[in-house]
Amino acid sequence: MKAILSYLSILLIVIAVTSCNVEENFQEPNIELVPVYSITNIQGPSAPFKINIYRQDDLIVEYSSSVNASNFNSDNYSDTSTEDMYILSVDKITADGSINYLITADKGTGQGTLTMNGTITYSIVISQTDVYN
Repeated sequence: MKAILSYLSILLIVIAVTSCNVEENFQEPNIELVPVYSITNIQGPSAPFKINIYRQDDLIVEYSSSVNASNFNSDNYSDTSTEDMYILSVDKITADGSINYLITADKGTGQGTLTMNGTITYSIVISQTDVYN
């Protein structure tokens, strides 16, 4: 009986020692804050809950609710904002083609409009923020 207990003790010690090196197998996370334009309070027909337009990456994240998000590639990003106004244009790439977003808003209040393909206009609030990629 003592022999069985000593074998089990040695086996448990070996398992405990060898399991300590597991952290080497994990990669360091590649998480950093990136700047986005966050569009909220979108008022209009079939309006999304929120839209994040990434300022340094070709990416748009559109939220249909506070937790359901869809990401899209973007193209032709243009930020011609002035001291007083946000003026942005970007194309959202979808499976059916592209949708042009034209955003104009007051920098003081953040209130403005989002026009999609020159035809559908939404009332919005826009702000500059940082999110984790």
